[in-house]
Amino acid sequence: MRKSFIALLACGVLSAAAAAQTEKVQLRLVPAPDQSVRFRMATEFTMGPAAGTDAQGPGVLPQVTMAMNMAFTQTTGHPDEGGRVKAEMTWDEANGSMTMDGKTTPIDTMSSFLGRQMTAVYDSTGKLVDLQAPPEMAAMFEPIKQMMTSMFPGMPEAPFGVGDTASVPLHFALPTQGIGGAPAMNGKSTFTLRSISNEGSERIAHFDQTIEAATQAANDSASSPMAVQFQMKATGTMDYNVDRGIVVANESHGTMDMKTQFAGDHPKGLPNLDMHGTMKMTLAATY
Repeated sequence: MRKSFIALLACGVLSAAAAAQTEKVQLRLVPAPDQSVRFRMATEFTMGPAAGTDAQGPGVLPQVTMAMNMAFTQTTGHPDEGGRVKAEMTWDEANGSMTMDGKTTPIDTMSSFLGRQMTAVYDSTGKLVDLQAPPEMAAMFEPIKQMMTSMFPGMPEAPFGVGDTASVPLHFALPTQGIGGAPAMNGKSTFTLRSISNEGSERIAHFDQTIEAATQAANDSASSPMAVQFQMKATGTMDYNVDRGIVVANESHGTMDMKTQFAGDHPKGLPNLDMHGTMKMTLAATY
């Protein structure tokens, strides 16, 4: 009798596990209404001369590292008639530093985020369609807004089963203030569902993610003797709470490479300006 009970219990557990791995989930970043979630993000970018370049030394192409830590609490309302959801974001942590040639200085402008409220607007598919900042921050925030809304074009439409892979296109411009005509980046973000687990009554979908984006500006005009090619590749993982409609954890790391190309011969005396960099990003949610 005891052995039969244990066997039945084991079958039940195995059946539940099998069911969890055969179900399909929709990756749709539309936050569920009436919830408050705190997100904390940390990013680090390092950029310097590419291997083999002759641009070493102060005043040419220094090694630069930028580190930023930010946290905000997001509170979501109810969808409107068109399915759009507004999420109010209040920033309670914002600091950063820049290290150049071994000297570290704080990024003072980041403190302007503290205590400020912004509004993120998502459509019914999870696309970030707007990011509204206070009027006094609009000019500073506009390049970031344009990049963020174009980098999050929504998620794959088809539901994922474990092992399924799907991609969405990327198209965005880097927020390079003071540099006119920055070429757009084109690429794709690819998601693979690795597994589904339970956290109490809520389901967590575990994804592997890759990002590839590049730009190559054509250079056939004498008025623009130098063109810049930029390539970015990153891999990472993402944990998505299916029932809350939010990313609860995200980690990624990758590389960035910049190459210069001249319409004619490389100008005499100008050092090689090719650069190589790395990037790391983490995000964690608490609720």
